[in-house]
Amino acid sequence: MECDDNKVDKVPLNGTLKKSTLKQVHTYDELPEEVRAALMGRLSRRTNKETTLAKMDQRFMMTVLVYLYHNRPALKSDIHADVSRNASMNDRLMTLVSLGLVKVYNTVRYNSNYIVLTPKGQRVARMIEEMMNVIENEPDDIDEFGIRREI
Repeated sequence: MECDDNKVDKVPLNGTLKKSTLKQVHTYDELPEEVRAALMGRLSRRTNKETTLAKMDQRFMMTVLVYLYHNRPALKSDIHADVSRNASMNDRLMTLVSLGLVKVYNTVRYNSNYIVLTPKGQRVARMIEEMMNVIENEPDDIDEFGIRREI
């Protein structure tokens, strides 16, 4: 296989090429303006920002909210003892703070950190509780309007 300065041929291990690889490949500069704009649009939509859903999907996030709903205010050490001793628990708590779901109060006199749900955090914790009740207590033959379906 010959090697050109501008192009390097690569052949798969089985020795055959797909038909699509034989088609001409275009550089970015050769692309029409609308294709370049579409590519740039796709790249700009890709961000490293984590969505709220991804943040809440982290381990123990909902558990901490429900725990705080039933044990408020709670010491940070209580959360570590009762929910998890996971090393990233402090990061999880700071994420909840950044989402506006909890507040941390540092008491200098007793060297303690109290965690309290905000009103928004209380609403979210109630919604999680409601989801748990639906999953755990409602039979499968109830439709979305609360009417029992005949099987």
